[in-house]
Amino acid sequence: MDRRERARQVGVYGFYILLFSLLQVSWPRGWVLFGARPDFMLVLCVLSGFLFGLDDGMFIGLLTGYLRDALAGRVFGAGMLLMMYAGILGAVLFRRRFRRQMFFALVLVSMVTVLYSAVIYGLDMLFPMIQDVSRQAESHLIRSAWTSAGSLALNILSGIPILLLLLHLGPYKKGRMDSSKTEMLTGDQVWRTI
Repeated sequence: MDRRERARQVGVYGFYILLFSLLQVSWPRGWVLFGARPDFMLVLCVLSGFLFGLDDGMFIGLLTGYLRDALAGRVFGAGMLLMMYAGILGAVLFRRRFRRQMFFALVLVSMVTVLYSAVIYGLDMLFPMIQDVSRQAESHLIRSAWTSAGSLALNILSGIPILLLLLHLGPYKKGRMDSSKTEMLTGDQVWRTI
């Protein structure tokens, strides 16, 4: 990769990370669904992994996770790891047969959103953020399920413009796919070895 391609990659990803993180923290309260907001950063790292491979998904996941932890004022680590794993899942799942098909990109976004919500719920039950509040697991589960449903719908809706932006104004020239180790791991280039 030459300097011009690297500069484009860094500039486009940097712009999208800043844009979507600002959009996420400034999302109007009146535009929530069941108490949930769209998770633009999660969708960005999943779709960048899906479209451009393991390296991009993992790196964007780490950056967005770091930014999420910094904006939330939390200890660094958990958010970074969860977002990195989301980017890795985006790179590994569905790559073999369904590359660049919008429907499967949105199915992937929905799968990772549900998994991410379940992990956050589990961590919240094990390590509550507010120690003095006593919770009943059943009411917390119902509230979390409604919030997860709203987040799922909003993430799918926000995935469409993010996918189109990455495809047409993305970090690589239009039509270029990354031929990284991910494709070899998932079998995309096996036919070339015969």
